[in-house]
Amino acid sequence: METALSAVLNFLGRHEEGIEAARRALELDPSVTYAWVNLYTGLALDQGPQTALRELSQVTPTVLRAMPETGPHDVALLSLRGILRIASGSLKRGAEECRTALELGRADRVSTLSDFTHAHLAIAQYLLGDREDVPISCERGFAITANGEGNTAAYAWEHAAPCRLAAGRGEWAAALEHLHALENRSVTDRVDTAHTSALCAVSRAIYAQARGDHQAMLTAVEPLAQSKTGWARQLQVYWLPLHVRRRPGSRICE
Repeated sequence: METALSAVLNFLGRHEEGIEAARRALELDPSVTYAWVNLYTGLALDQGPQTALRELSQVTPTVLRAMPETGPHDVALLSLRGILRIASGSLKRGAEECRTALELGRADRVSTLSDFTHAHLAIAQYLLGDREDVPISCERGFAITANGEGNTAAYAWEHAAPCRLAAGRGEWAAALEHLHALENRSVTDRVDTAHTSALCAVSRAIYAQARGDHQAMLTAVEPLAQSKTGWARQLQVYWLPLHVRRRPGSRICE
């Protein structure tokens, strides 16, 4: 019960409560995989991905072992570490850990976090310039979620990545299709989560930048820039460069 509650609270943006719920769950049973995942997710939202990575590193010697016998517990935390590395800007290393986790998960038929992992890997691949791999990662993530093996919250990430790719290619209709699908998630699921709202803002900004509409881009990222914690902070690697480019006096201001 506490584990499920911590996940819901994190996605609603109530990350301090999510952390408390995850810690309560671990006090009852320290072997619950998702309680660990929710704890580090909450820490990343509340204090930044670097803080979460530092605490996660305390368990890596015994829990994170990239070997064939690795189980669901290890795969989930390895996936999360890769995701947190990407969020902290360590794209290459994060992508490598996400790929390793996905390979281990397939070998052991473990789907833990694989939908989110594919989606984050897709965005990292885009930012690293591996554009041809992005659709593959997106399709694999969509397949897992659509088959009911993943979390419906992953749909938001799975639409965000192809929206970015399509916008970068100038495929406006496809980009808008994914953007609208992302915006409609809160309507179809009847849940307006903080993480979906933040992803919508990032995707709107990226689409506006690709169209050369810099005012719309700045308008989209401004609410994120006003937030010091939560999903806006967790997603900084995606939107902060857009905001910096438009700041007066910035060396990279267009």
